[in-house]
Amino acid sequence: MWVSTKAQYGLRALVEIGLRAPRAVPLKEVAEAQGISQHYLEQIAAQLRNAGFIRSVRGAKGGYRLARPRRRSPPSRWWRPWRGAWPR
Repeated sequence: MWVSTKAQYGLRALVEIGLRAPRAVPLKEVAEAQGISQHYLEQIAAQLRNAGFIRSVRGAKGGYRLARPRRRSPPSRWWRPWRGAWPR
């Protein structure tokens, strides 16, 4: 099964942010931990934010947090921002 790089990186970012919950995680830390370009991750984070998976926290200790508790987000819902990532 083929999954786009953007979808793979998005899932990796969600997992990384979820593992560090409830702390707000700067994208720089996620990018370094996952070996993803920070610029590319910013584009993916915007999609995740618009889809309601993460929310941004402003300030000196800001970053991103999961928008919902981990228990309430089934994995099947995680693919929605990347609907075009599946083969037809």
